[in-house]
Amino acid sequence: MRVKVTAPCRADLAGGTLDIWPLPHLFPGSATINVALDALAEIEMEDGRPRWEVAAAGHDRAFDTLDALVSSPWALFGEILQALPPPSPVRITVRRQPPSQSGLGGSSAVAAAVARGAARLRGEDPPPDALIALCRDAEAAVMGYPTGVQDFYPPFYGGANCIRYLRGRTDRSPLNLFPELAGGMVLYHTGVPHHSGANNWQVVQRAIGDKGSETHRCLGLIAGLTGRLEAAFEAGDLERIGRLVMEEWRHRVRLHPSFAHPRIDQAVEAALAAGAWGAKGCGAAGGGVVVVVTAPDRRTAVENALLPLPGRLLEAHPTTEGMRIEPC
Repeated sequence: MRVKVTAPCRADLAGGTLDIWPLPHLFPGSATINVALDALAEIEMEDGRPRWEVAAAGHDRAFDTLDALVSSPWALFGEILQALPPPSPVRITVRRQPPSQSGLGGSSAVAAAVARGAARLRGEDPPPDALIALCRDAEAAVMGYPTGVQDFYPPFYGGANCIRYLRGRTDRSPLNLFPELAGGMVLYHTGVPHHSGANNWQVVQRAIGDKGSETHRCLGLIAGLTGRLEAAFEAGDLERIGRLVMEEWRHRVRLHPSFAHPRIDQAVEAALAAGAWGAKGCGAAGGGVVVVVTAPDRRTAVENALLPLPGRLLEAHPTTEGMRIEPC
């Protein structure tokens, strides 16, 4: 059997880091709000192969065992396949991937697609939340420290998401993805790789280890504004969304020095000077993509303000479409 799986990545607007256990249970009201983007991951998976094979990023490798795959640069694929072993070795071909080290959760979108594909090759169709938990655990095994779950919801569900962390379960609610949001969201890549989960792990350690720290205080402030951002989505209030995104970023850069970067500062300042309501670094920041929220009629002015900077604009837009899987 051969299947093709496509999945969107995401831009996180507020509440990142709070998706890492046990932080959401230390800060009442914790939630993460993100939006799926049409920068897609696309993979193909084929079983019945003589060996485990991966073709990605110009490489084409074969492995005799899953243990060997786990010890390779594609360890995350190996961890997922060990949890969902197909009946025979498979070939994974990564056809498309969102920009790497961008903070848009591209590697998580690929991992989610591999999990869905592996389940289909086994003749199974588990619920998204079960595969999200599996991907989270596989990612933690590879990284060597706790990781979060927010990156995996947009690949499976698409749309705008409010993810709440309740006792014993995680609850995802779809938000109003109103048309003006697509017209008012600009994505700019700074050209600097972001630092991924390592930044977040340092924040987790600080928040737990020193409850009187600035890190702990700012996480509380971020948790407190997620409810207001959820309400702004439901009201279709783009200006309010932009201003809350800006507020989130001002708290976020105080969590740890590594979240900020001069290229991010430069992009945020240029966007605000051009009339944008807010901007922030995506993911664990330190580089990567900046998401800007502006009035649609100011979009061109904001893009023109960003064009002279060292990075580049990205052609990616909010999408309601989640993961798709089909035979090929």
